[in-house]
Amino acid sequence: MRASVKEVLSQKGYSPIYRSIDSSIRDLKRAKYTRGEILETLLDMFGDDGIITRYIHKNIDLIR
Repeated sequence: MRASVKEVLSQKGYSPIYRSIDSSIRDLKRAKYTRGEILETLLDMFGDDGIITRYIHKNIDLIR
């Protein structure tokens, strides 16, 4: 997991990360990224924490 993500988690919990992920999904979708590209980009951005990864996968599944 990236250092900046760890800092946010230790200070404020997961809420800011979730908002950032949701915002990133919207932005990448507007930029016409494919579902796979969005998933890969978000995992690169936010690391591989189990809770964050599950949240990303859950929200990627909602993209049509």
